[in-house]
Amino acid sequence: MIFISLMVLVLNLTAPPSKYPEAHIEYWQTDKQIPITWVYQNTWQGTNKLELRIRFNHGRKDDSKLGLTDAVFSLLMLDTLPLSTSSINQRLSDVTTQLTYHVSNEESELAITLNSEPNFLSASMEILIPWFNNPDFKNRTFHHWQQGHIPYYLSNKAQLEQKLFPQANNLPLDGVLDEYSLTLQDIQQHYQTLLGQIDKISLAGNINGVQEMQTYLAQLTKNAAYSETPAPMNIAPRIGLQTQVGPQLLQSHGAFAFNQVNNAKEWISLQLWLPYYLSQLKQASAPSYVQLHFESSPQQKWAWWSIQHEQSPLLDASKPEAKYQQDEYFSRSVLDESITSFSQDAFEQSLTRYQERLANYTQSPSWWARMASQETLALEEQEGLTVGQWNETYGDAVKDLSFKEFNANIRRLIMTSSLQELQQRQ
Repeated sequence: MIFISLMVLVLNLTAPPSKYPEAHIEYWQTDKQIPITWVYQNTWQGTNKLELRIRFNHGRKDDSKLGLTDAVFSLLMLDTLPLSTSSINQRLSDVTTQLTYHVSNEESELAITLNSEPNFLSASMEILIPWFNNPDFKNRTFHHWQQGHIPYYLSNKAQLEQKLFPQANNLPLDGVLDEYSLTLQDIQQHYQTLLGQIDKISLAGNINGVQEMQTYLAQLTKNAAYSETPAPMNIAPRIGLQTQVGPQLLQSHGAFAFNQVNNAKEWISLQLWLPYYLSQLKQASAPSYVQLHFESSPQQKWAWWSIQHEQSPLLDASKPEAKYQQDEYFSRSVLDESITSFSQDAFEQSLTRYQERLANYTQSPSWWARMASQETLALEEQEGLTVGQWNETYGDAVKDLSFKEFNANIRRLIMTSSLQELQQRQ
């Protein structure tokens, strides 16, 4: 018995690490009741990359003026330190810290990549804490920005958002004058509004002093407040097509929503299906340009695509005299067929490739930060896939996902009735 026990112990000590390690997750709150999630792995000890994500439950749909939240974050990245003409990222480069941001229809996020070594972290926080609590939006910079930027709401994506989530977007997309009516006071006031709408903070990476980090985050959010994560947005109840008169389809753009992801196998199923759907769009469209984007937040996931057609897929080259249909969708049949045409061989090959990619992803603090902030819910009592559930189940899920489960997941998740398509014809 002693010999067997020792052998088991030796085998456990020498067993290779899991390809899909279960991370450690800790939770706490700031004194303003903002929930914080910290994800870390044993293998990250001794490393210095630390990802910090601050999520605001205010997106474009909540703006009182078109482009307001985009404007605030765009200007925030400029010379918003007092007595400085350099951008905030230029000032932070010496302490190896970088800021990026993301604004979506329903939420916004400030992403901060930090060096967690004590000297660098302290120097970064000396800049970030006063800046985050009271940025200096300068009048000269505001007017220069206002004259030079391209408004987001002029994009095809903005039009798709308004059609896919109609009740959430009640401002008309002809608001050029509205955007130019923005004032510096609008920017300053809206930033203070955003500070009162933080719904969670996520950390991923090695932290040398947890109590010190807790103190930094308390100081960083001293002017902030917690706001509950909003309910999912209402989705268009039926498919829609906006087109132009003409037989030749030049460009098409489309979007559709997904039902709520409830477990790790459903999330992985989407990661397998989306590249397949992109391949079907390419095959059906003879494109000179095609892009597919997956938009994700804990409350709502949706996809949108954009295609430049070399040849119109709506015309039959063998029958040039055939009458074209003005109300014909390009993508409706492509979406329907993509849900049912994924073969078992293609599934198994895709799953094998994804298993290898996922093993690499899980080594990265950046990837875990995105999973904690954008892909999963923070609180266990919320309905849907939480970061804790993902962490505990994803390793088995990616190894055990069957073709039958994949098909059932895709049929449930994809809301074909929500498809919205824009066409540019001549």
